[in-house]
Amino acid sequence: MRTHTRGAPTVFFISLLWLLLTPAPTSELDPSGGIPFMGGNYEGHPMLYFSRGEVEELQFAAMGTHRDMAQRIREAGETMLEHPEEYLPPWSPAEFSARWNEIYGNNLGVLSMFCLLYPHRAGALDLARDYMERMAAQPSWLVK
Repeated sequence: MRTHTRGAPTVFFISLLWLLLTPAPTSELDPSGGIPFMGGNYEGHPMLYFSRGEVEELQFAAMGTHRDMAQRIREAGETMLEHPEEYLPPWSPAEFSARWNEIYGNNLGVLSMFCLLYPHRAGALDLARDYMERMAAQPSWLVK
């Protein structure tokens, strides 16, 4: 009687041999304070979309080749900081669900890019945190 497991012992022994021959992973501490994650390294930066190097490239481009776009982002961010009551999502779920994507969803991207390009602008991160806290407090993001 033939079985379908003829090669199973061979595969098992090759896997065992592989484990014995490869060096054990050592826990390397990054002196810069980086956070190792799944074979990567965050370089001490909360790499949600961009690494520290990419953030620096974006900030450099904002002063050069992308100056016009960065200027519009800066103007929008400054406007949000001057009038936060107009741009922060409401706490009320009824008011929020009526038009959240039209207003609040679109402004969040601009605010996040403003914080990325101008990280030293006072109040910008606080506004973004307040914005996200209000968004997270909503029971549903469905438009009614």
